[in-house]
Amino acid sequence: MRAGDAALALAFAAAAAIPATAQTQIDGAGATFPNPIYSKWFAEYNRLHPDVRIN
Repeated sequence: MRAGDAALALAFAAAAAIPATAQTQIDGAGATFPNPIYSKWFAEYNRLHPDVRIN
């Protein structure tokens, strides 16, 4: 086996040994998770309807 072939075989073996990365999981719970989008929506609504207050 030539040195180049050996290096290529070693690279394939090393790549096969690396586990696949896990998928990213985001768990949102409660009102703190959607708060940024709610705040944006409320600000835009308030800009269009300044006489309405949302608590």
